[in-house]
Amino acid sequence: MKTYRLAPLVALLCLLAATAFLTPRAVASDARTAAIAVNAPTSRTMTGLVWMVGKNRGEYLTGPEIGKVLEGNPHISGLFFGRVWSDLEPARGAYDWKSLDGAVEAARHKGRAYKLLFKPGTGTPDWVYAKSADGSPGASVFETVGPNPHRKETYQKPIRIPIPWDPAYLREFERFIRAAGERYASDPLCVAVAVTGANFQSAEAHLPKAPKDVEKWNALEYRDKLSKAYERYIDIFAGAFPRQQLCLHLSIAIDAKDGVLEEAVAYGVQRHPDRFTLQNCQLSGRGAGTGLFSYPVIQKYVGKAHVGYQSLAALGEGQAGARMGNPQKAVENFVRGRGEYWEVWDVSGRDPVICKWLLDEIAQARIALPKNMK
Repeated sequence: MKTYRLAPLVALLCLLAATAFLTPRAVASDARTAAIAVNAPTSRTMTGLVWMVGKNRGEYLTGPEIGKVLEGNPHISGLFFGRVWSDLEPARGAYDWKSLDGAVEAARHKGRAYKLLFKPGTGTPDWVYAKSADGSPGASVFETVGPNPHRKETYQKPIRIPIPWDPAYLREFERFIRAAGERYASDPLCVAVAVTGANFQSAEAHLPKAPKDVEKWNALEYRDKLSKAYERYIDIFAGAFPRQQLCLHLSIAIDAKDGVLEEAVAYGVQRHPDRFTLQNCQLSGRGAGTGLFSYPVIQKYVGKAHVGYQSLAALGEGQAGARMGNPQKAVENFVRGRGEYWEVWDVSGRDPVICKWLLDEIAQARIALPKNMK
């Protein structure tokens, strides 16, 4: 990755700008109470470079492993980590928070802000689909096949997710998220949570959309049902995490023309204007935009909602960074897109050289930004 020598004055300006970008407002130590209004404003937000904590050889990083990375990389201001629902609640009401607690403790020990993810979709526990003890039916199933060749464990294999507006699913998911909020929402370093509920294989707000999938959704008359379900998810997370940023990872839910996600965004901004956060997860340097769908939506709400970005892929040189494109162009897209935080992939977040380079480039790009965009 190319680096540059800066003149002393420019270097000083860049250092000050980078410091402002890096310093997390999230660590403010204001008091918190157990009972807070659902639309209460937050005084902490995600800023700077956020490390998407990954795995080692298929296993979640332990607290000590996370701590070791943070010790070696002072350029990371926050962490993004979570678990699939089935890992945290393998049986109804039987919670296993141990692994997630380890990551949380590592963030606390180093004084870093963190954002949580609780992933349903393909991570929904099997018991959710089964009849309950009182004979009530389980969640209705949507069946499809894995479409993503980058996910080798599910590619072209049968998989299932719950129908997002199914009453049994909504009931169990809300109960689970409330339990998670009771455990983590009182931590002042827990500054954000991803709004999930209608998901497929990631935290992004999209569902299976192959032609056969779309036929099934249309047969279910999904449009208004899904729109209302997104509103329900936003309110579920707002209630369980009453002071955190509510981060919706934007994508095309089923059809780019159905307006479902646009309605969800409008609802979130109107209901929770101080906390609602729009996140683009396709930030790259392969063009002037940062995503065919989410970028225009984000620009519409600049100044009305928080804005964050996530790298499309890992940053690097040669073939390793080819998917991400030109990293300097990615920086430009981030700055011009009014990004407040940038989630970098696991391998990038472990590399202090890459992270420092990013901060320096962001600082330069912000200095060079036209006055009407500052």
